[in-house]
Amino acid sequence: MNNVLVKNIRPKGIFIRRKRIGYFLIKIIIAAGLILFIIDRVKPKEIISAVSSANYYLIILAFTLSFFNIYFQYLKWETVCRNYLNINKKKNIFISLFYGFAAGIFTPARIGEYFSRGLAFRGKSILHVAAATFIDKFIPLLVVSFFGGISFIFYFHYNYLLPFYISVPLFFLLTVLALAVLHFVMEGKILKYIPGIIKENKKLEKILFYLEQAAKLDFNFISRMLLISSAFYFCYLIQFAVLVAAFAHSLHFIEYLWNGSLIMFTKSLIPQISFGELGIREGVSIFFYNKTGVAASAAFNASFFLFLINLLFPSLIGMILLYKKNDD
Repeated sequence: MNNVLVKNIRPKGIFIRRKRIGYFLIKIIIAAGLILFIIDRVKPKEIISAVSSANYYLIILAFTLSFFNIYFQYLKWETVCRNYLNINKKKNIFISLFYGFAAGIFTPARIGEYFSRGLAFRGKSILHVAAATFIDKFIPLLVVSFFGGISFIFYFHYNYLLPFYISVPLFFLLTVLALAVLHFVMEGKILKYIPGIIKENKKLEKILFYLEQAAKLDFNFISRMLLISSAFYFCYLIQFAVLVAAFAHSLHFIEYLWNGSLIMFTKSLIPQISFGELGIREGVSIFFYNKTGVAASAAFNASFFLFLINLLFPSLIGMILLYKKNDD
């Protein structure tokens, strides 16, 4: 009898021990990746030089807005966790979000965020949490695409004299397209268009299964996610515009918001192969802001500081939280 109990307990004990070792190794990898990323990419002298000629009050305002930025991201993630993962513990949801910041910053396309968030939910499958993260990211992408598309219509209208009889139908076409995509998401029909070769991969197949379950999410969930995503989007745009004003020493605020929308939309179309999106956002920022008379250095500094306050600082907090014990 005792021998049977020992045989049953031992595999379970080995599994738990291996699981703990796995979590520990993941923490080490995330911490090491983040530290190496900071050493390689962040130059203190350049930051000090940029700040010395900027408007301090506007930089402080942009930094203050980063708390709202994170809060809106938390609300999005909490909504997904409650409705899709059946997780209601706010502390774990908060920690999960920051784990994502820490791992996402040094991985291309922030892919690490999809799997690191699950570290805070020990009872949930990592793939299940990855599917939830996809939902959390996908709905804001619809918001960025819709408002960015509108911004581009106006951009071509005013800069390239696109006639009204073309720009107005384009606006309505964009609206119909956005509603159609939203309908496919809510009905789960979008999954039918995923290539069969992707579905053959067992892990991807499992993620797709979890995404199919997401089709059961109701209209109230989608509406809430769209509302929060829109608030997050405009918070980000305001931060960007404030930082450009801080470094350009001018207050063409509406113009800066417009350019910010163009930049976000363009960035979403470019494959995210860089770490923390560094280089892509800066290059696109210089292109669009140069068109409106903003110096390349001001556009670069604004974009880089946006990265610092919205990604780097939260990532450092996430790394600290990785080594603090969280409840299951």
